[in-house]
Amino acid sequence: MSELIGLIIFFLIFYYYYKNQPQESKTVTYKDILLPSIINKNGNNDNEFVELKKDENNAITKFLLKIQLFYFYNEEAYEEIVEELENFLILFRSINIDNSYGGKFYDLMQDKKSLILNNLRSISIKIPQQYNIKDAEQDLETILDTYMKKAERLYKNFVYKNGYNYQTKIINRNEMAYNKYTENVGSFSYY
Repeated sequence: MSELIGLIIFFLIFYYYYKNQPQESKTVTYKDILLPSIINKNGNNDNEFVELKKDENNAITKFLLKIQLFYFYNEEAYEEIVEELENFLILFRSINIDNSYGGKFYDLMQDKKSLILNNLRSISIKIPQQYNIKDAEQDLETILDTYMKKAERLYKNFVYKNGYNYQTKIINRNEMAYNKYTENVGSFSYY
């Protein structure tokens, strides 16, 4: 009988000990290991990428994980890709919040897309031939086109519901932004 009571007390102490242990084993996700880090571990908000952390943008973060090795061949271009992807997603989020911005921000999204793809192409100058950067370019362009089509659909739905007025901007996929040719050509050059 005393052995049974001792065994019960042992299990109660064992259960209490493991139940009150702090759970410090946080699951590491692929977003935690991306370079440059999209999750700021220092606590300050200087370089925090809010949109890339969100689950609805997993396609972009998985793409960044796929091409993470490119970071070591041209760090500046890769970091600019990540920053411009964040800006691209901020524009897309703005269209989601208020669909009336779709006409204005669609052209900016097109420019950001061109800049992102140009930075990815500039990495190909230093990268060895065994990496298939053409597939990466096509994958990224497909992902960005998906966001562009969603933004266009949201804006067209807004125009359908509210009608046209003098401020309505019509989205034309083949048209560049109004200042596309006035900018310095060197700003879109390879690194």
